[in-house]
Amino acid sequence: MAIFGYRACRAVSIVRVTVVGLNEDAVTGWIAELGVGAVAPLTYERIGNGQSNLTYSVSDSGGGRWVLRRPPLGHILSSAHDVVREHRILSALQGSSVPVPKILGLTEDPEITDAPLVLMSYVDGVVVDGVPTAEKLTPEQRRGIGLALPNALARIHAVDLEDAGL
Repeated sequence: MAIFGYRACRAVSIVRVTVVGLNEDAVTGWIAELGVGAVAPLTYERIGNGQSNLTYSVSDSGGGRWVLRRPPLGHILSSAHDVVREHRILSALQGSSVPVPKILGLTEDPEITDAPLVLMSYVDGVVVDGVPTAEKLTPEQRRGIGLALPNALARIHAVDLEDAGL
């Protein structure tokens, strides 16, 4: 059971849950400065099983939720896993017909993080990160996801890159 970033263990002691790849105190301060309405304390939880860009659900004590992304841990090529590029493209697609979350912030400040971080709005949905998750979906849900993918791709291909600043 997790309570505001802490997990009860053996019902007698409380142990801090550490989120790998984030300086939670510094990131919390940065998010507070963005003016997105975050109410401390914030909790961070990894979303999905991907090994590329790490994705975290950020929750506050007032019920707010956001998504935070960063490159994977360790040494990577400068052109790989570029969340700064992701920020630029998603920002350019705001207001288009492409379904993208609202981009709320980007930081590369070494006082906050060892790698760039992008904060975006939370979009409710299912992260299909393995067969067990997919098997829990109804046929209608799987069909909806299957049809949404080519629809989103078509919208992406319809974007005028010059008009979007891309």
